[in-house]
Amino acid sequence: MSQEIEPTQASSASNIPPAIDAQTSIDAPPIADAQTTTWVKVAEAADLPEGRVMTVTAGHRSLALCHFEGSFGALDNHCPHQGGPLGEGSIEKGWLRCPWHGYDYHPVERGVGHLILPDEVQVLPAPDTAAGSPQGRLPSLRVSPSPEVVDQAASKLKEAKRPLFIVGAGARHDLAAIIALAEQLGAPVATTFKAKGQISDHHPLGCGVLGRSGTPVASWFMNESDLLVVFGASFSNHTGIAPYKPIIQVDFDPMALGRFHNVDVPVLGDVGVVAEILSREVAAANYDQRNESMRAEVAERWEIWRTEKASRRQDDTGHGVNSASVFDSLTRLVAPDAVVCVDVGNNTYSFGRYFEVDRHSVLMSGYLGSIGFGLPAALGAWAADTGRQVVSISGDGGFGQYAMELTTAVKYNMDITHFLLNNHELGKISKEQRAGLFDVWQTSLRNPSFADFAELCGARGFSVTDRASLDAAVAEALAHRGPALVEIESDVSLV
Repeated sequence: MSQEIEPTQASSASNIPPAIDAQTSIDAPPIADAQTTTWVKVAEAADLPEGRVMTVTAGHRSLALCHFEGSFGALDNHCPHQGGPLGEGSIEKGWLRCPWHGYDYHPVERGVGHLILPDEVQVLPAPDTAAGSPQGRLPSLRVSPSPEVVDQAASKLKEAKRPLFIVGAGARHDLAAIIALAEQLGAPVATTFKAKGQISDHHPLGCGVLGRSGTPVASWFMNESDLLVVFGASFSNHTGIAPYKPIIQVDFDPMALGRFHNVDVPVLGDVGVVAEILSREVAAANYDQRNESMRAEVAERWEIWRTEKASRRQDDTGHGVNSASVFDSLTRLVAPDAVVCVDVGNNTYSFGRYFEVDRHSVLMSGYLGSIGFGLPAALGAWAADTGRQVVSISGDGGFGQYAMELTTAVKYNMDITHFLLNNHELGKISKEQRAGLFDVWQTSLRNPSFADFAELCGARGFSVTDRASLDAAVAEALAHRGPALVEIESDVSLV
């Protein structure tokens, strides 16, 4: 069936004189109250019989030239639908039909088409039209790998003495099967930064985050491992997965497998399905002794790291609260199942390193560098109405991007607590400049009192300038029913 649409590019010019000329503008020096044009002759009147269309060229522009009911018209030669050549079409029953998909246009008429769908039409019921569904459109993504690849992966797992599981954000819906396999094998589990929170730091095999925002616990087990089993991770530079280790990589995306370097066994399949299959394949092996020894070693490494964190909490250069203290307080006082929205910058690196997750859901923009993500993400988490506590964390640079959204939180009385680490500069950028052996340039910030700003917006504002007052402010802000902001003067050097 043909349909008439008014072209957005195709335009017509009727009643062109017998010596058929197409007028086109060219660039020229401007002349006051005048327009400089040039005329290009494209055809003679006799070249185009009544009821026909032909393709002509004016300069670099291709046109569809029509002769209909005694008038001539020139339309752009590209159908706005998919660029079909209108000059190769035909005039049928008074309409120029595109040769590709049958879209129709008036051959010579000037004017603008305007399609209106009145409000009362848009809401009319369609009783004879069944509602659509995903049925027949979305395939099952629970894909199993080939038996040969399963055999290779299972053999590697059986031979390994110290395997380490690394879980990425792509495994977030299949953690139960992966953790069950890890428990069966006695394999420690580390996460990428984007996957923080997918296994509790209190799980006997949980090692925390691996990489730049990670814990020494995770890096220890990677260094000491003889096999890495990677589920749904991107192998970004931020993660720091060692390419020189034997690797089994499991992912449903074939483009993700071996993207940056060769891996020993690339496994194409749904990560949960693969974990279940491998569990059956290695079931006959006896891993009880290894399981017990790895759990003891994980506990030992956490004890070493927690002792180090306690030591860092004592650091004080007189320029604000250190990050170890900030995230120790949040670890103890934020609800164990809270939704935690984090931003970009040193504050987020420190969150990955120091904050110990339990049953938290962590929302982050990943490695996109989208500074300012924290507070808007918290607004979205609150609107999702999960019934869970919602907190967000940012630096002063990140909060400044969307500070006025605090008034949105006040307008709707959103129960959100925002923790703002104010070090008066873009600390991550300063750090990167120093690492590149550059001068620190244009990273300092001139900030207001963010606690006072929160009060002016109608939220509760708290100001923390030393470690001694940190816990009380955090606890009171979390207990407040409604939006609250805790401004923490933080030391840019103690991250």
